Amino acid sequence: MSATDGRGPDPMADSDVPIGKTAASMSNRVVPEFTRQRYLQTVVTIEVDGTWLDAADAVGQLPTPVYVITAHDPGPVRLSKADNQARHEQLRQQLVNEGFEHHHAVGSTPAGVPVDEGWAVTGIGPKRARRLGRAWGQDAIFELTDTEQRVVGCASRWVRSRPLASPPVPVGGVDLVEAVSDALGIDVEPEFLRAFEPGWGHDGDLRLPCPQCGGALHLFGADLESKAKVPYRSMAFVCVDEAAVSLPNRVPADYRAVAKSGRHVTLAKADADEAGLTERTNWAYVIELNDEVGDREGSERPWVYVGETGLTPEVRFEQHRAGHKASRWVKRYGVRLRPDLYADQPPLRSKAESVAYEAWLFAYLKATGWPVKGGI
Repeated sequence: MSATDGRGPDPMADSDVPIGKTAASMSNRVVPEFTRQRYLQTVVTIEVDGTWLDAADAVGQLPTPVYVITAHDPGPVRLSKADNQARHEQLRQQLVNEGFEHHHAVGSTPAGVPVDEGWAVTGIGPKRARRLGRAWGQDAIFELTDTEQRVVGCASRWVRSRPLASPPVPVGGVDLVEAVSDALGIDVEPEFLRAFEPGWGHDGDLRLPCPQCGGALHLFGADLESKAKVPYRSMAFVCVDEAAVSLPNRVPADYRAVAKSGRHVTLAKADADEAGLTERTNWAYVIELNDEVGDREGSERPWVYVGETGLTPEVRFEQHRAGHKASRWVKRYGVRLRPDLYADQPPLRSKAESVAYEAWLFAYLKATGWPVKGGI
């Protein structure tokens, strides 16, 4: 019940968990929508009193909610079967030590192919369940109620759900032609087959000029699967002035970076909305650097540094200059804050939203001709 593109553990989680990943990436991670939907398609079975039951039958015999947590490594470089089994047993021992009732669980694809093992845990609260999942490097855990199978994000608290007794329903939607017509009111004639698969949507104005004509460029995307059933995000860049569609390989790499990071900002914003967050907790900021940094890479603009903080830009800039958790670029070469380059940012209400926006701002400034440090 792990995703294929997870990250490391939460630095605030249990220190006795033997995970060899870097800590910061998991807590700041924005989980792509195709990964969330892939979780939602997972079929959960649970062993109760020696009998394997589907989730709907299992919750009839167990106190609800039931939380399904896995210790399998969700990273792109998969651990061996033996290593994953060792992690599985270590998680079991942790549950024993904390006194939680637990049962064997298996997550499978809709076609019935087992993905990995986990533990169905009862008597554990939602915060502890998420924290435990995060500690073991997971993007999400499952929450089984009497009526729903819910997928709950471990870092930022996003939720996807479906009826417990119903089989997974494939994600539908419109093709690219209809999505462009609905969003922009223009007709396009894409020349690639993926454009005619359902699931396309408008990701917004890229805020960058079309490389061919300088017109307004909009981004569209769809969460699709390859022939090998590997999920991926397909993107298409639509020039409004020319009513033309370009695939990612036809636009500059900097544009692709803006598109990818912008998608993460959208998801992080949706997560903050869903969590009911209203107050700003973080800022992204830009600091101008002096020319001692080095060659400007052909730009007439000065070097800048992009960062994010839970303080204010002014306080964080002074920390940099004083050497407190400082970037070496700002400590050595920092000149001044550049609020003209970040003043229009939205209220950033979570760490995940702030980190996503920081990465977008870095990519956007680079794509618009600024030589940039930091930002990731």
